[in-house]
Amino acid sequence: KNQTDIKVTRTILAGSWKKGTALRPRNEHPLDADLVFFLNVDEAAAEDVAGLNATLLEFLLKAYPNKKPEDFKAGEKTVNLVFRGTGLKVDLVPAVPLKKTPAYVWQPTTDPSPTLFITSVDGQLEFVAA
Repeated sequence: KNQTDIKVTRTILAGSWKKGTALRPRNEHPLDADLVFFLNVDEAAAEDVAGLNATLLEFLLKAYPNKKPEDFKAGEKTVNLVFRGTGLKVDLVPAVPLKKTPAYVWQPTTDPSPTLFITSVDGQLEFVAA
């Protein structure tokens, strides 16, 4: 697929904020939210963390035309965004659904080295809710 074919098919609030397990913000640990972006890319593309982050950044710049590329920072497995007014930090997480088991996704990370791991965002949220 070329860049114009890649789309965000779904977003979901996840992480400790959604699970109700977030700690109160402290000086060195600000409050953050995790927002997972499900991308319709081939599973092989999931290994390209920089490419996924670039795709996500391109999508976000179109969605937030008042933002600039420097407002976003690529992290180990996310694209980070901080809202200046509130200081809220949002981790934007690219995820690639598995073809054989769509309830699971590839989630890339660059730390300690480029790696993919499989997780179920919905499964985590359902487990915590139960």
